[in-house]
Amino acid sequence: MNIYLFIFLILIFFAFLEISNVSGRTLKILRIVIALIFLFVAGLRYETGVDWLAYQEYFDETIPLNEIFNFDSFSNVFFKLDVGYSLLNSIVKMFGGNIQLVFFIASLASIILLIKNLKYYSGHVLTSLLIYYPFFFFTFDMSGLRQCLAIQIVLFSVKYISEKNFGKFLFCIIMATSIHWTAILLLPLYVIANKQVSSRFTFFIFFVCIVIFTFKIKWMGAILGDLLVQLNAFSTLSNKVTVYTTNDVFSQERGWDLFSAYNFLRITLIIFICYIYKDRLSKTIPSFTIFYNFLLIELICMFCLFEFFEISERLRYYFTIAEVILLSNIIFLLRNHIVRIFAFMLLVVGIFLNAYPFLLNFPSTVAYHPYQNYIIYNILDLNSNGYSRLQEHKASHE
Repeated sequence: MNIYLFIFLILIFFAFLEISNVSGRTLKILRIVIALIFLFVAGLRYETGVDWLAYQEYFDETIPLNEIFNFDSFSNVFFKLDVGYSLLNSIVKMFGGNIQLVFFIASLASIILLIKNLKYYSGHVLTSLLIYYPFFFFTFDMSGLRQCLAIQIVLFSVKYISEKNFGKFLFCIIMATSIHWTAILLLPLYVIANKQVSSRFTFFIFFVCIVIFTFKIKWMGAILGDLLVQLNAFSTLSNKVTVYTTNDVFSQERGWDLFSAYNFLRITLIIFICYIYKDRLSKTIPSFTIFYNFLLIELICMFCLFEFFEISERLRYYFTIAEVILLSNIIFLLRNHIVRIFAFMLLVVGIFLNAYPFLLNFPSTVAYHPYQNYIIYNILDLNSNGYSRLQEHKASHE
């Protein structure tokens, strides 16, 4: 059975109930059901996904918190960029836990924050979860769990930009950075994210993105080269930047292809709709201006940072979350129920394109199929083929 497709179909059904205005009590129950499904599948995944082995090795190298004094190993925990995640591993290891417990705790925290954020910013939680699933679930909940949690913390901080509460915003960014170091790059959002953007400036951003991406105008390499010189005193951070800019896989360029065209057209359409209905959307979405600007920043990340694919992807997903908030609310702008259902069907087709290889069990997703659950594999004493599938995945992507 294809569990990923099954979850997608459940989400479609639950979201359809939400757009059909079923009772609030029913919606609350359905939210809990989906949250538990996400936690069961992502939080208890066993040797499934593309990052589990790296997380296992990270855990194995971490010193238990109670032993760092004996071995004088403070740097093993407290002097890493991702000190929060490192500390979590150290504490879990101190109490005799394993990497599976780390997965579960990180997933639990991410899902709680996800539901809380969607209730606050969207209000239409089930429709938002349907959109979230193909956009984020496989890449982050089932693999890059550190950035998954960091994204939710950053999303939580958006309200503090609107409230002009820099202290709480800074605290959130520090917390997110302690889980995944890339979040530190989002500090400037406090200054720029809540600025009103004119239609002229929006067109200018589109023009610049198209020109830079189409004519392959390379500018990042020189800037990052100078940055590395400045970061020599901070070896941990400079090493991170070096990996992302020199690794054969991470430093690949993005180019025009069907996926790039799809992303460009999708973001353009959402920006156009948001601009047309900005007055109505601003009344229903807290921090609407910030999420609108997030779309523009996502566009910049994808098409102006094309030189280094991994950097482009890591950064743009902090802003892709805006699509989850905005798309769900756009559906509810439509008052006519038949029109709303038709728009909902178009939405389902559109978001399906983000994850169809996972949903249809394509060979490129071998690291995810078949799904393995930690509890089931332990109770039934089943043998895992996760390592061989991971090697097959790496071989096919080299």
